[in-house]
Amino acid sequence: MACPTATNLFDAYANAVMELFDATERLANLVGQHGPFEEARDRTEHARGKCVAARLALEQHWVQHGCRAFSASVDQTSFSGHEGQIGAEAVVGHVTPGGLGLKFSAMGDEDGKRLKALITRLRK
Repeated sequence: MACPTATNLFDAYANAVMELFDATERLANLVGQHGPFEEARDRTEHARGKCVAARLALEQHWVQHGCRAFSASVDQTSFSGHEGQIGAEAVVGHVTPGGLGLKFSAMGDEDGKRLKALITRLRK
């Protein structure tokens, strides 16, 4: 059974990560627009700070209590990049102090193609 405190800390960390993803996406779309880019960069740095703080709190809890947060629930998620909107259902496979593993449980063909293009672009 999952520790409720670890689960709450993990949820805070996951929300901070999603906020960071959104802020980073907005920042990437503003390259070359100096004023709006500076504002978005500040928001991105703030989101990154929240993400780091949430992860540290979760890792500290794990070290002190040795428990884990784990949820095998299926969640609908979507994100967008230069490749377009990507939607999928994902299952949390594992959560460790080093990160988390997701397994996509359902994704349309077009979403799969866009995800593959995104991963290819990010690996360059």
